[in-house]
Amino acid sequence: MRPPPRALGLPRSRPRGSAYVLTLMAMVVLAVAGLSLAVVTRMERQLGVNERTLQEIFYASESGLALATVRTLALRDRAAFELTLPRRSVGATHVADRLRVSAS
Repeated sequence: MRPPPRALGLPRSRPRGSAYVLTLMAMVVLAVAGLSLAVVTRMERQLGVNERTLQEIFYASESGLALATVRTLALRDRAAFELTLPRRSVGATHVADRLRVSAS
């Protein structure tokens, strides 16, 4: 039988609270990682929504220009006209919902 460490003059080790501290630190690291992932995911989603809205606005203006070109070249109609677009907003900025096309 081995003698206890105290009898040999060795200091007694105290590992009693180390598991709790290590577990608590791991939980804090995982919580911070989870929160940062949630923030990054939210920002990426908003960027995607803004990009889609900008593309829709771009395509709507392109179609308005194409329509004006067709009216001018094929029908020889140079009268100004107005297109009504769905109301959109990009972030806090509201985008015009009407497009006025004129040949002048």
